[in-house]
Amino acid sequence: MPGQFSVEINSYLISSILFKERDRDGTINVMRFLKRRAKRLYPPLLVMLAAAAVIVPMLWPDVPTLLVLFLAAFYLTDMFGKEVPIVGHTWSLSVEMQFYLIWPIVVFWLGPRIRTRALLLMFAAVTLWRLGNGIYFHDFAQTAFRFDMRLSGLILGSAIAAGGFALKGRMAEMVGLASTTLLLFLSVVLWQDAVMMAYVQPTIDLAAAGLIISLVASEGTIINKVFSWRPLAWVGLISYSLYLWHLPIARAAMLYSDDWRVVLAATVALSVPIAALSYAFIEKPMQRRRTAQLAI
Repeated sequence: MPGQFSVEINSYLISSILFKERDRDGTINVMRFLKRRAKRLYPPLLVMLAAAAVIVPMLWPDVPTLLVLFLAAFYLTDMFGKEVPIVGHTWSLSVEMQFYLIWPIVVFWLGPRIRTRALLLMFAAVTLWRLGNGIYFHDFAQTAFRFDMRLSGLILGSAIAAGGFALKGRMAEMVGLASTTLLLFLSVVLWQDAVMMAYVQPTIDLAAAGLIISLVASEGTIINKVFSWRPLAWVGLISYSLYLWHLPIARAAMLYSDDWRVVLAATVALSVPIAALSYAFIEKPMQRRRTAQLAI
């Protein structure tokens, strides 16, 4: 699940920043943190939703456009899972934004001595909670998409930031390659069973964590060189906008063809240049503005 790696690396980076601020200043400026996150994430999302507001009524007249856009704009789609059409993929953005709302408070109360142990215990508790939920309710949508069901990966990424886990040389190479192989394998395995999802998710979490540790703790490994490859690094730069646009475009392509190869080609051909434009004219200018504000 490449998306799980993205979620965990984001939580790793965010938690690293929050831990440093907490240790340096003895507190965390929550409002400043949330403003930075909003400035980073909200403008590209609003542009995509504005385009959807025009296109969805034309292509999908039966979709309750205003309701769907409202849920996406206010980061609530994780609560409805696959019941939100066209922009349902924003469930992952909802999970991350809800995480950002609570995590500065959690980090503030986690002292340096107990951080790693407390986070690993939280990871175990959330994993058990998801398993119990899947077994009892047997509802795939809520097990797969809801915030409390997806919190484990975010916590594990934060635990990596807190623990200073280190891998070197051949061990980093082996863990990185094994984790990448496992994530790629699981990304092509489809299941719609809540219990299976609950059982498999810890494996996905741990594989993503292994890949992060191998990347941040070691240089010169094959996996590190692959992720540093310029074309792949460029895709990483535009990945947020690419994620925003790819599913609506794919859904539109499906209206005209049921051949997955045609749909894939159309999605790539349209979403990559749109994402590149979004990065160049929306994300990058906002990044420059934030950097300038920090320098003042």
